[in-house]
Amino acid sequence: MLFCAPESEDEKPDKHKSKRDYDFQNLTPDGTKWILHGNQMVSLQEAHEVALDKKQSGEEEEPAFKQVDSEVARIIGERYPSLKSCLLSWPYALIMLYSSAGNLRFSYYNSGLCRQVKESFSNDQEVVNELLESFSAAAMCALLVSPLNGLIMDLSRRYYNQKLSCELEDIPETPSDEEVYWTHMRALFPTLMILPTLTLLVTITQLVPGHRWLFYFQFVADISFQTMLARLTSTNVMIGFPAEHFGTLMGLVLMGSGLTALVQYALLQTPIQVGNGVMLLISILLYVAPLFYLIKRR
Repeated sequence: MLFCAPESEDEKPDKHKSKRDYDFQNLTPDGTKWILHGNQMVSLQEAHEVALDKKQSGEEEEPAFKQVDSEVARIIGERYPSLKSCLLSWPYALIMLYSSAGNLRFSYYNSGLCRQVKESFSNDQEVVNELLESFSAAAMCALLVSPLNGLIMDLSRRYYNQKLSCELEDIPETPSDEEVYWTHMRALFPTLMILPTLTLLVTITQLVPGHRWLFYFQFVADISFQTMLARLTSTNVMIGFPAEHFGTLMGLVLMGSGLTALVQYALLQTPIQVGNGVMLLISILLYVAPLFYLIKRR
């Protein structure tokens, strides 16, 4: 396993460099970099050659930064030393944004579904009853979405963990703590993109009334949205912040989502077209979180 030699006492710290940036500044007068390999000091080039020989002979050594989870846990602990630092962070603000907006979206849909159906099939009470019963049946099938949602998250996290492992093993170009953190959080990107896409499709189909099959599509999309939103919110808080603050952070998110959902009662007093227009804006707003996670690096 490779360990870095301690930095010299005469070296002046640069506030723009992370700790790992200094780990490789131990140079001899001729510019050769030295690191601690086992119990001996060897040049960086020799260490790479030894690692390559072991890899070719099937005796590849465990990389210094192989334990991605422990490295991420260290970074999260340093990034959020207190509950206040968690509450004032961008990741938590994004959680509050998409959780509250998403909760309002599906709460309004559930509460206004009867009105939407009657607006489309006012002259056919049999169709209205059939669609409302179908929605109740679809709601009971929400448990079928959970395994698929979990699989998507697990595959995404596995991909980004492997990516982080490769980046952390690349000694000359080791990423900063900020880059490691945001790469770790980017594992939520697929689900964050699926959520606004689902609700956007639901809103668009509501603008085209009179088609029974569109309502069946809405039922599936809405139930999937609710299930994925709940799982995403808890997972985001769990992997993005220290475990000791999980209960408080989740409680505040749920409280904020519940208070935001009260807006649905005001929207239910407006014409259907107005409510659908507000839901369209919310659907577009939900794309802010995945785009932020995608482009954020520092």
